[in-house]
Amino acid sequence: EKGLGEFIVILDDSFKNDELKEKEAKQKIKENRWFLGLECEIGATEKQVDIQTAIDLHILTDFNQDKVFEFKSPNLQPFYRKGDVTRLYMKTELGEAMHQLIIYLRKTNLYSFSKEEGVYGIRGPSGYVVMGYKLDQAQLDALKDWNFHLRPHVLLLTYDDVVSNAKRQLENIKSVRKVIPRP
Repeated sequence: EKGLGEFIVILDDSFKNDELKEKEAKQKIKENRWFLGLECEIGATEKQVDIQTAIDLHILTDFNQDKVFEFKSPNLQPFYRKGDVTRLYMKTELGEAMHQLIIYLRKTNLYSFSKEEGVYGIRGPSGYVVMGYKLDQAQLDALKDWNFHLRPHVLLLTYDDVVSNAKRQLENIKSVRKVIPRP
């Protein structure tokens, strides 16, 4: 609970003060990978296939799934408008994050096969870009549309999604502790 509370303070500060807090948010997630799901913490290992791509976080879960994350600052919105009534356009930071993620995923798959372990031993990695916090409805709708077309390989998430997931994971932990008391 303490780690999650500290994480939310970082996000709120970034949003309220419009400050870049990517480094702080990323560090708090790395310290508490369970924010991304218990499968990213329990029995999971951190991996780096290609340091030249400078990907933020690559986790091999205990279920032998590769989850690759690229984080951008919570205060950065993924889309913008050119005027009052125009459609939403992708921000450069989101495009760069998606590009970086896709290049990394391509390199991991290049020498790995879907049914056999290749050089890297990676099969069907999932990529996630985490960006934005407290987005308006138009931004959320745009993310939903993008995710419809990018799935199953790439998913765009907000920091609200990470917080929501972390709260669910915290409730799961509390439930397990009730059933199996600590020694």
